[in-house]
Amino acid sequence: MTTNIEVTKKENRRSRWQKLTTSFMAMDQAMSYDPQEHRDAIVKHLWEKVAQLETRVNELEGRNQHVA
Repeated sequence: MTTNIEVTKKENRRSRWQKLTTSFMAMDQAMSYDPQEHRDAIVKHLWEKVAQLETRVNELEGRNQHVA
């Protein structure tokens, strides 16, 4: 059990270069973030859900008409 703890501790230590690379990658992602693109993706997803829900409502209404 002691070996596992030591291995875990060693894996958590990152070199300065790894930390710097991670920081640069995070900054690059933040700078390339486009809120308009993100909004468009969300709106597209919501319209797809609306279409699915409309289809489901039509199916349920069709079943109710056959039962009545």
